[in-house]
Amino acid sequence: HVERIVKDVFTSYGGSALDTPVFERKDQLALRYDHIVPLARYLAMAGATVQAKIWQVGKVYRRDNPVMSKG
Repeated sequence: HVERIVKDVFTSYGGSALDTPVFERKDQLALRYDHIVPLARYLAMAGATVQAKIWQVGKVYRRDNPVMSKG
């Protein structure tokens, strides 16, 4: 429910959804760590030279072992 609200708000302000694959590299099996690298790659490949309203909501994966005491 919350995800749908967030998407609706971003869209109502003129934002465009960006959907990138879960697997980040073809040479290695790598799950996407966050959304920064796929967004930067998209903007570079599109030749974006102006500001854009792009949003992305989705799962990200990490290989570290989080510790609750570290925040």
